[in-house]
Amino acid sequence: LQPPRPPMSPSRPRRPRCRRVHRGAEFATDDAGLRAAIASSPQASAVVYIPDGAHIPLAGAGLVVGVGQQVRLISSGRGATLDAGRASRHFELAADSRLELVGLTLANGHAAVGGSILMVESGASLSMTRSTIVNSTSLYAGGAILADPGATAGAAAYDAGVSSLELSLHNTTIQGAVSDYGGAILAAYGAHVRLD
Repeated sequence: LQPPRPPMSPSRPRRPRCRRVHRGAEFATDDAGLRAAIASSPQASAVVYIPDGAHIPLAGAGLVVGVGQQVRLISSGRGATLDAGRASRHFELAADSRLELVGLTLANGHAAVGGSILMVESGASLSMTRSTIVNSTSLYAGGAILADPGATAGAAAYDAGVSSLELSLHNTTIQGAVSDYGGAILAAYGAHVRLD
């Protein structure tokens, strides 16, 4: 007879595979967390990761990127969805602010102008990569995006060269956007648009 084998030591549970993120970055899984991460961003700069496959309904009001603030919202894989529920637009950019969206879907935005994103303050900048805007509508202008510094600064400011907006869409799709003027994007008065 062979001697009995010693009891096997219990195996250690596998640690979940985690992705290391930049120091100071935040994770957001709901509307409150998303707003808090943007509002409490250190040194006017926020990097916020949204989990792959997350669906976040916005609480009846769009998110505001404040004056001079820089915000990056990032998701990977299948991406994540911010759903405005046709109750508001998704984002409004203040003067000299920058918003970068990666791997996000903006769904069901609705507003009088700029159904999903409103950019009317001088110096605002928007970059979207591997993202989608779907079913976004406005009553008047810019079904998905309104980029028009003349809406607040007027044509005189544009003539003086002080009103410029930057809009860059990389591998990004706009579907089902509806408006009287600029069904998908209305860009005017010094708004620089790049599509690739």
